[in-house]
Amino acid sequence: MEPTKQSSAATRDHITVISACPYQCLQTIPSIRNLDRLASASSELSPAGIVTPVKNWNKQRQRVHWNQNTAYHDLSLVYGSTEEEAQKLRSGVKGMLDVEYNRKSGPMPPTVPVEELCISPDREKSCYKTGDQRANQNPFLLTVHTYLLRHHNFICQELSEVNPHWDDEKLYQEARRLNIAIAQYTTYGHYLPNVLGEIMQKEGIQILPGAQYTKYDNELDASIADEYTTFAARYGHTLIPGRISEIDPKTDEKDDIWLRDYYYTPFGFRYGQFDKIAKGMTVDRKMKHDVFLSDDVRNYLYRRLYLNQSAGLDLAAVSIVRGRDHGIPGYTYYLSYLFNMTVYTFNDLRKLLPPKSVDLLEELYE
Repeated sequence: MEPTKQSSAATRDHITVISACPYQCLQTIPSIRNLDRLASASSELSPAGIVTPVKNWNKQRQRVHWNQNTAYHDLSLVYGSTEEEAQKLRSGVKGMLDVEYNRKSGPMPPTVPVEELCISPDREKSCYKTGDQRANQNPFLLTVHTYLLRHHNFICQELSEVNPHWDDEKLYQEARRLNIAIAQYTTYGHYLPNVLGEIMQKEGIQILPGAQYTKYDNELDASIADEYTTFAARYGHTLIPGRISEIDPKTDEKDDIWLRDYYYTPFGFRYGQFDKIAKGMTVDRKMKHDVFLSDDVRNYLYRRLYLNQSAGLDLAAVSIVRGRDHGIPGYTYYLSYLFNMTVYTFNDLRKLLPPKSVDLLEELYE
């Protein structure tokens, strides 16, 4: 199959829409990709992938997209995706990552000038520097980033007591290795089995029993398919709740806040918000995986309440635009490509999708 290119008419229409948008809009660049090649640019799955169109050429001299993060499950969100980033995040003392500390917040990532990562109200300076620039995007992400940072430093302290002769570099690398291993085990041993079920064993990606382990294969292409990072991985967007529980770990007093009010608003973390949200995340159940998104990401995505913005972006629309920019073909194409199935009518989809989903699609496309 020949690579496709967005038509000039579609490009002009797209640019017209962007220029007319009354809010901060997603800027995308039309590009070429090889629709017949499932493996593409490197990426690490994050709650909201950063994908940057660049001139990266595959073996067929066809342009594909790169991701700014690594393709490995290596906690680059904590340690950075380049050596330069990694060095800036280190404290240089006993292998630990750099933190800022106050009595109310406990250890947090170092703060940076707010104009670099987020716009803040007057007298606030609490945007945080981590291995991934999206840490300040919402309270869920910053809580996970902070926990993983603290866990790295905890491992460093434990290793230092057992091995007082180890220097900063040795402690950092060993703590990083253990932190990554624990995250990988949690992902492949607990999370993915609940998502993929029997596919784990079929594809040979399940955790092996006992002390068995898989060996690194340097000939295996570890890059992530553009189809996955751009489209399939977005299934997680349906799991995002609009309501965030804050539970005081000392008193169990509970309060609810809304995600729509806390995009790029990490300022409460300097006053102890981490502990409350972390406790709430351990109690709250995730949203059901379905075809629906909460209103907080459908109509209020990235809204800055402190800038008096009344609405935000639509995450579903953003994902559609991103998929078009990457040249991701439609669902029926992959049914044909992967399973040799051809869909002619909506009734054909009833063999694959829940009846309610088919009814909604048929209603939308009338």
